Amino acid sequence: LEPPRPSHELYAEAYLLMGRIHAQLLNFKMAFQFWDMALETSPETRESIEAQRLDLAEYWLKRAEEEPTITVKCLKRTLIFCNKKEFLLKVKEKFWQYINNMLMRWVVVEGKFEDAREFLDLLKPLRDSTPEWDYIMGKFHMHKGEKTDALLHIEKAVLHPFDQDSKPVAYPGWMQDYARVLIENSRFDEGIERLGQAVAMDPNQAALWEEIGDTLFENKDYSTAAVAYEKCYTALPDKIDVLRKFGDCYRCLNHGEAARAAYEAVLEKDPSNEAARSALGKLL
Repeated sequence: LEPPRPSHELYAEAYLLMGRIHAQLLNFKMAFQFWDMALETSPETRESIEAQRLDLAEYWLKRAEEEPTITVKCLKRTLIFCNKKEFLLKVKEKFWQYINNMLMRWVVVEGKFEDAREFLDLLKPLRDSTPEWDYIMGKFHMHKGEKTDALLHIEKAVLHPFDQDSKPVAYPGWMQDYARVLIENSRFDEGIERLGQAVAMDPNQAALWEEIGDTLFENKDYSTAAVAYEKCYTALPDKIDVLRKFGDCYRCLNHGEAARAAYEAVLEKDPSNEAARSALGKLL
């Protein structure tokens, strides 16, 4: 007589156990391979696999709370084991500000694009209820020079149907970025309109006018550059150097008296401004 062969259920149970063991040994690739084998052997194991994954996600989420020195590592493992929307809402409640700051730092300051993209992909189920997801993804594409994708995500974030008074504190900055990517995508008039809205919410967003002026000046469009600098200076009168650039535009347009008035105004506010003093000297 042949010895009895193990049933599919026994194989499936063994695969489930091996998956759990490898997960506890931090060999996540092997854990998922065994769970896939269990599911392939017996589709009825799906519920058990999901329960194991949720249990492990809860474990790593708790460690993220308790051990701040390894929070990022714990959060990543949390999301790897479970990124269903219902669970992610719990993660968001506990850690969203931390995650938001971390992702913005990775994208804007440190250039850790692969790390940021991995987290963003794991957090994607939150997209419709969390406009910050699209904003960060937009910044991701902005800093990679992918202007079409940047516009797609920034626009979705800005146009999110916010409840009354629920817009994030950083929303004026979102609007400025929206203006920027509109302009970069050759939708200049729309970009200028959005920039006006951003400045109306927060005058500091007028700094983009200076960047626009710099670009126009480099392209020798001195008249339009002067308008851009004027708009920046009107909103941010402490930006003395913008007033000096305003004078540079008039100097290049051969409007000597207007240029002189601008340089003198700069020196009146900042007598140590050598750039304005030198430019004024060239007019004499």
